[in-house]
Amino acid sequence: MRVLVVGATGSLGSRLVPTLLARGHTVIAFVRSPEKLTTILPPPLMKRIEIATGDAEDVQALKTALKEHRCDGIVCVAGAPSSPFGGPPSRQGHIGKAVATAAKEVGETRGKPLRGWWLAGIIFMEMPGQNGRMFHEL
Repeated sequence: MRVLVVGATGSLGSRLVPTLLARGHTVIAFVRSPEKLTTILPPPLMKRIEIATGDAEDVQALKTALKEHRCDGIVCVAGAPSSPFGGPPSRQGHIGKAVATAAKEVGETRGKPLRGWWLAGIIFMEMPGQNGRMFHEL
Protein backbone atom coordinates (compact mmCIF):
# COMPACT_ATOMS: atom_id res chain seq x y z
CA MET A 1 0.00 0.00 0.00
CA ARG A 2 1.18 3.53 -0.76
CA VAL A 3 0.76 5.50 2.47
CA LEU A 4 1.06 9.25 3.02
CA VAL A 5 2.37 9.88 6.55
CA VAL A 6 1.42 13.38 7.70
CA GLY A 7 3.79 14.34 10.48
CA ALA A 8 6.66 12.00 9.65
CA THR A 9 9.19 14.12 11.57
CA GLY A 10 7.33 13.88 14.88
CA SER A 11 7.67 11.42 17.70
CA LEU A 12 5.10 8.95 16.35
CA GLY A 13 5.78 9.62 12.68
CA SER A 14 9.50 8.92 12.95
CA ARG A 15 8.65 5.55 14.52
CA LEU A 16 5.84 4.77 12.11
CA VAL A 17 7.86 5.27 8.91
CA PRO A 18 10.34 2.40 9.56
CA THR A 19 7.50 0.16 10.72
CA LEU A 20 5.50 0.71 7.54
CA LEU A 21 8.61 0.10 5.43
CA ALA A 22 9.34 -3.12 7.33
CA ARG A 23 5.81 -4.29 6.50
CA GLY A 24 6.39 -3.73 2.79
CA HIS A 25 4.47 -0.47 2.34
CA THR A 26 5.63 2.46 0.25
CA VAL A 27 5.94 5.53 2.48
CA ILE A 28 5.42 9.08 1.33
CA ALA A 29 6.47 11.43 4.14
CA PHE A 30 4.42 14.64 4.18
CA VAL A 31 6.55 17.16 6.05
CA ARG A 32 7.16 20.88 6.35
CA SER A 33 10.91 20.38 6.42
CA PRO A 34 12.62 17.63 4.40
CA GLU A 35 15.89 18.75 5.99
CA LYS A 36 14.55 17.88 9.45
CA LEU A 37 13.55 14.44 8.20
CA THR A 38 17.15 13.76 7.13
CA THR A 39 18.30 14.42 10.71
CA ILE A 40 15.74 11.94 12.10
CA LEU A 41 15.82 8.99 9.71
CA PRO A 42 19.03 7.16 8.80
CA PRO A 43 20.23 7.36 5.16
CA PRO A 44 19.20 3.77 4.29
CA LEU A 45 15.59 4.61 5.23
CA MET A 46 15.69 7.99 3.49
CA LYS A 47 16.55 6.19 0.24
CA ARG A 48 13.39 4.09 0.57
CA ILE A 49 10.83 6.85 1.06
CA GLU A 50 9.27 9.53 -1.09
CA ILE A 51 8.86 13.07 0.26
CA ALA A 52 6.01 15.53 -0.18
CA THR A 53 6.41 18.99 1.29
CA GLY A 54 3.65 21.15 2.69
CA ASP A 55 1.70 22.36 5.68
CA ALA A 56 -0.60 19.79 7.28
CA GLU A 57 -3.43 22.35 7.45
CA ASP A 58 -3.29 23.01 3.69
CA VAL A 59 -6.02 20.90 2.07
CA GLN A 60 -4.76 21.60 -1.45
CA ALA A 61 -1.17 20.59 -0.62
CA LEU A 62 -2.47 17.37 0.94
CA LYS A 63 -4.65 16.63 -2.09
CA THR A 64 -1.74 17.26 -4.43
CA ALA A 65 0.50 14.88 -2.47
CA LEU A 66 -2.19 12.18 -2.40
CA LYS A 67 -2.75 12.45 -6.14
CA GLU A 68 0.87 12.86 -7.32
CA HIS A 69 2.08 9.97 -5.19
CA ARG A 70 -0.95 7.77 -5.98
CA CYS A 71 -1.61 7.08 -2.29
CA ASP A 72 -3.96 4.33 -1.16
CA GLY A 73 -4.05 5.51 2.43
CA ILE A 74 -3.16 8.34 4.76
CA VAL A 75 -1.96 8.34 8.36
CA CYS A 76 -2.16 11.56 10.35
CA VAL A 77 0.22 11.75 13.30
CA ALA A 78 0.77 15.51 13.10
CA GLY A 79 0.09 18.09 15.77
CA ALA A 80 0.44 17.59 19.49
CA PRO A 81 -2.64 18.16 21.64
CA SER A 82 -2.79 21.18 23.92
CA SER A 83 -1.18 20.70 27.28
CA PRO A 84 -3.17 21.43 30.43
CA PHE A 85 0.12 22.90 31.72
CA GLY A 86 0.22 25.73 29.17
CA GLY A 87 2.10 26.20 25.94
CA PRO A 88 0.98 26.81 22.37
CA PRO A 89 -2.55 25.91 21.30
CA SER A 90 -2.94 22.59 19.53
CA ARG A 91 -3.24 22.41 15.75
CA GLN A 92 -4.61 18.85 15.91
CA GLY A 93 -8.21 19.78 15.19
CA HIS A 94 -7.32 21.91 12.16
CA ILE A 95 -4.88 19.33 10.86
CA GLY A 96 -7.33 16.47 11.34
CA LYS A 97 -10.03 18.36 9.48
CA ALA A 98 -7.69 19.23 6.59
CA VAL A 99 -6.47 15.64 6.28
CA ALA A 100 -10.02 14.24 6.38
CA THR A 101 -11.21 16.78 3.80
CA ALA A 102 -8.31 16.05 1.44
CA ALA A 103 -8.75 12.27 1.75
CA LYS A 104 -12.50 12.50 1.19
CA GLU A 105 -12.20 14.76 -1.86
CA VAL A 106 -9.44 12.68 -3.48
CA GLY A 107 -11.42 9.50 -2.82
CA GLU A 108 -14.53 11.03 -4.40
CA THR A 109 -12.55 12.15 -7.44
CA ARG A 110 -11.11 8.65 -7.87
CA GLY A 111 -14.39 6.92 -7.14
CA LYS A 112 -12.63 4.84 -4.47
CA PRO A 113 -12.16 5.90 -0.85
CA LEU A 114 -8.73 6.14 0.74
CA ARG A 115 -7.95 4.36 3.97
CA GLY A 116 -7.25 6.73 6.82
CA TRP A 117 -5.82 6.54 10.33
CA TRP A 118 -5.54 9.34 12.89
CA LEU A 119 -3.21 8.83 15.84
CA ALA A 120 -2.09 10.98 18.77
CA GLY A 121 1.10 10.34 20.66
CA ILE A 122 0.52 12.37 23.76
CA ILE A 123 -2.34 11.81 26.12
CA PHE A 124 -3.53 13.28 29.39
CA MET A 125 -5.26 10.99 31.81
CA GLU A 126 -7.09 11.47 35.06
CA MET A 127 -5.09 9.34 37.47
CA PRO A 128 -6.72 8.33 40.76
CA GLY A 129 -4.64 9.44 43.72
CA GLN A 130 -2.42 11.69 41.57
CA ASN A 131 -4.13 15.04 42.26
CA GLY A 132 -5.32 15.63 38.76
CA ARG A 133 -3.85 14.90 35.41
CA MET A 134 -0.79 12.97 34.54
CA PHE A 135 1.15 13.57 31.36
CA HIS A 136 2.09 10.47 29.43
CA GLU A 137 3.88 10.15 26.09
CA LEU A 138 3.30 6.92 24.21
